[in-house]
Amino acid sequence: MVIFELWDLDSGNLMGSFSSESEALELLRNAIEAYGVSYVGSVALGRRDAEGKVESIAEGSALAGRVVSLKAPS
Repeated sequence: MVIFELWDLDSGNLMGSFSSESEALELLRNAIEAYGVSYVGSVALGRRDAEGKVESIAEGSALAGRVVSLKAPS
């Protein structure tokens, strides 16, 4: 099973684990709407596979770009 994790880089805390990247990005999209794009400045998105291997996907402004390009639900 693959999980997607959001990490606060300033505190080193896990913000949440998700079964899909889109779920994680949706949470961040809502946070950006509430708090502004600077909210994701210290957030990282990673992917953890069944063996525990972690791959960094995006962080900071690159992650904000992924979130902004996400279409809002209709």
